[in-house]
Amino acid sequence: MKRLRLWLMLLAALCLVPALPVAAAPPPPQGGGTPMLMNPAPQGGRLAHPQGMNPPGGGMRPSVGRQLAPQQGAHPHRPLIGDVTAVEPDGLTLALPNGEERQIAVDEATRYFVPEVAEPTLEDIHVGDRVRVGLRPPAEPEAVPVARSVAVIPEDAAGLRGTLSAVGETSVTVETRLDQSITVQVDETTRVLIPGEEGATPEALQEGDRVEIGGRWLDTSTFQAWIIRVDRRPIRRMARGRILTLGTSQFTLGTMDGVVTVQVDEATRYRQGGEEVGFDALAEGQFVTVAGEKQDDGTWLALRVVIGFARPR
Repeated sequence: MKRLRLWLMLLAALCLVPALPVAAAPPPPQGGGTPMLMNPAPQGGRLAHPQGMNPPGGGMRPSVGRQLAPQQGAHPHRPLIGDVTAVEPDGLTLALPNGEERQIAVDEATRYFVPEVAEPTLEDIHVGDRVRVGLRPPAEPEAVPVARSVAVIPEDAAGLRGTLSAVGETSVTVETRLDQSITVQVDETTRVLIPGEEGATPEALQEGDRVEIGGRWLDTSTFQAWIIRVDRRPIRRMARGRILTLGTSQFTLGTMDGVVTVQVDEATRYRQGGEEVGFDALAEGQFVTVAGEKQDDGTWLALRVVIGFARPR
């Protein structure tokens, strides 16, 4: 679990959050991605970018609100983003965006992420690299902070998300929300994050997987993956309408989008007038709101059903 959290943090460093929009085409070759995404907004709410507020070459900067540089000095354990100015056997020196220099120690527990390097170490971190450093709380208030993780953020880092429509040995195809098919190259250095599967490789990817990918654009239809996060959780939806037919363990719901078959089980919860009720409170003709998960057969499995016009909680 700790290793999974680490890789999720590194994925964030390569500009992936659920709010990241899918680009129709790659940014200019010299354009950057957005580095640090996992922290709340600092005071002032300014967006961070490896090349400042406006990437070189122009173009649209991702509009994601949460991609924010850590506020230096506001929290001693907040991850840092900066440029490496020195590398020593026991640590490195960072030049932070505010001009401050910070000494960072490393130890045998420090983890590294360097794109296209299968098993990176401190030796793969070089002067001039832009990095995101996750910190462990120091043993003493004045002690030099120790890095939990060090992730290199290349200038051309970018993000992509969508659904896998094809899986091959050296590439996969991602269908984006813009109805584009993007070829994504993978190799032995590509990190794959699948909850519950330790040490997953690209061979574990499946058609239909929803993915978020950190990497870089090679051209307008090809993306190189450094790290892939897979989301196989059931898709939760909400629907409102009137009960058309009622069975013993399911009912049909007439909605604005058509008719939905809703399954229920022992875990389904029901509310009416602010009170908990049971399945026997349902009746044909009632207006209900359903929060549930879409199943492979097209039906829904209801998690909550609210009778009346209130929203499920």
